This record gives sequence, structure tokens and C-alpha cells, in this order.
Amino acid sequence: MSTDADLRSKLEDALTQSGNHICSDCGQQKPEWAAVNLGIFLCIECAGIHRRLGTGISRVKSIKLDRWTEDTVLNMISIGNSQAKHEWEAKVPVVWPKPCPESRLVCREQWIRAKYERKEFTPEAPDILRPYMTGLRQGFLHKRKKSHDEWNTRYFVLDPMNLSYFINSQDVKPKAIISLLTINATFNAPGSDQHANSLLITYRFDGKHRNLFVYSDTGHEIMDWYLAIRCAKLKALRSTFPHLSEEELIERISWDFIKSGYLHKMPPSQKKFQRRFFVLDKTNFRYYNKPTDAYPLGEVTIGSSDDGFEITDKVPEHLADQPGVFMLKVPYRSKGGFPLLAETEDEKKEWMSVLKSVIEGPPPVISLGDDEICSMYENERDYSLSFTAD
Repeated sequence: MSTDADLRSKLEDALTQSGNHICSDCGQQKPEWAAVNLGIFLCIECAGIHRRLGTGISRVKSIKLDRWTEDTVLNMISIGNSQAKHEWEAKVPVVWPKPCPESRLVCREQWIRAKYERKEFTPEAPDILRPYMTGLRQGFLHKRKKSHDEWNTRYFVLDPMNLSYFINSQDVKPKAIISLLTINATFNAPGSDQHANSLLITYRFDGKHRNLFVYSDTGHEIMDWYLAIRCAKLKALRSTFPHLSEEELIERISWDFIKSGYLHKMPPSQKKFQRRFFVLDKTNFRYYNKPTDAYPLGEVTIGSSDDGFEITDKVPEHLADQPGVFMLKVPYRSKGGFPLLAETEDEKKEWMSVLKSVIEGPPPVISLGDDEICSMYENERDYSLSFTAD
């Protein structure tokens, strides 16, 4: 009979096998937990979600702290993460992005519940378990008001080409109609963590980006909305761009921002920096007063170095002694560019690095009308990032 030390040694050996060195559900390195009946290794965050499924679905143990029996160890060795994926992830739709260690809780939990509780991806799973694949949906969501931290319940309708919402479900005329081709939906965005089951939808409206924050009462519901939007948009992209590959289209369905955070900007008519919230969204660089604002105060689409764009830490002489300052140079500003101030040296390096990668990166695969050089806001008093020519 194997001793406890022998069993623990076998578990450690199993962790070195292909696929077992990362969490089976989110990919986190060095998992220290396991679902013994499923034969998979987990990180502590995903193990916590598995515990909420109940022992009838997943029985969780700590690899280091709990006692193990010969049978449970042999089960872990005989199955493992790679083999388990063949069963539990056999029919994962292309519109469902797998979570990563940085994903929000709602994304991880719904992925885990879809796999092991609802069994949406098993080889024998019927299509009825994946209603979002139709790309059609309607129902109530809570929507944040444009100018206040208040939420209203609105009736949303997703059809093959648009996402619309109504004040009441009986209304004939929608409050807004949003083309799917302009939509991005993401869980991992600033301001979208106001509620556990919240989602940020961005789109173009009158030359500006519009932030639409919504949430639902359950994680399952908001995930189905997210997946239905992705599915509907993929179908619309296939129809609009039939010459592009499936991989190219999938990359365009939805995405997370490259970087977001506070920077300080200097208006041309003032000598003091102002703190603003910036977002780098693919090639679009925009800023807000706060992350939950509906509209940005200014934005620009960044072009290549051949177009005259540059990111540099060579700053005007009067700013040279101020740490954290760097310049975004644009081709249509005779004064050379726009000074930006990061709050730490590390933040400065990160912002310069990601902006440089956009400037030096490849052009967008497809254009949907959101790559104009600049957007000028006539009702905005602060034009320092409206990028108008001098």
C-alpha cells in the first residue's frame, strides 16, 4: 500500500505531464488544486468556482494540503488535463473565447459552468444548449445613464445586422439602433466592473465612440448576450467581407483594450497638466474625464511612422526637468505633438511601448469607417487632443 508521501510524489510527477502544468480552465501556471472526479488540475481561483458547483459535479482537493487515496491519485494520472479537454471541450464554438488568468470572475465562472454543469461542449451536446449561436436575442438589460451613475432597465433586441434598445418592450420605435459592424463588446474594460455581471459595449456615433454599460441579473444571461452579439457580428462580417479568412474575421468580432489608465495632458492654452482617463483601443487613442463616461473628450486614430506619427521622450525644454513626460507626435500639428505625463516611470515606459507598437504595427486588416485620422468635437472646450491642425 502506498504511503502518503508516495501518493504525493505521484501527484507531483503527474503535474509535470503535458497539459497538467497549467490550470485546465484558465491556463494559470503551476496549479495546486484538483477536481478529483474529473481528473483535472486547477488554480486556486478556478478551484473556488468548482466548489460552488457542488460535489455532485466537481470534488475539489488541494494537492499539497489534503489527504489522497490510491484511487483518486490513479484517476488523476489516468485522465489529466489534456484528455479531459477532449471530452469537456469537444464542441466549443469559435465565438466563445476561453478565459485566461486575468479574466473577470463572470467569464471564468460561466466558462466552467458551461463545461461541467450545463455540458455545452461535450461531443453529444445538442444545439439547444447553445441558443446564442443563432445570433438572435431579446430581453431586458440594465443600462447606465449617459450622465449619471444611475441605471435604467431597457429592452434590447439583437437581429442579424443591429443591436437596438427600447424604453419599453411594447415600444415600436427604438431609442437607438446600433450597427453590429461598429460594435465591440468586452468584459475586461475600465468601468465594466461596476456590477458582477456587467458588460461594456462600444460603438461609433456621430464621429465619436460611445460607451454603453449594461448588466444583467445573472452571469449566465450576460454571457449569453455577449456570445450572441459575437455570433451575430461574425455572421455580419462574413457577409460583408467574404474574401477574408475565418481567422481574420474572428479577430475582429470583439477585443479587449490594449491599455487604459490615467495620464495627464496639457491643453495648449494652459501650463498645467490635467488628469484624464486614457484608452488605447486598437489604433484609437481617446480620453475621458472618468472611465464610466459615455463619450470621450477627444480621440485620434493613430497612423504609422510613415504617416508622421511618433512616440518619443524628447520633450520641449520647459518640460525637460519633469519626470514622466513623453510626446505623441502627429503629422498635422506644427508644434510637434502633444505632451503627456505618466504618474510613474513604469507607466511611462508601458504607455510608450504600447503606443510605439501601434505606430510600428501592421495596418488594420479591414476598415469599418473607424480609422479616420481625427475626430473634432465642436462642443468640447478642451481641444488639446482633438488633433486639429494649427
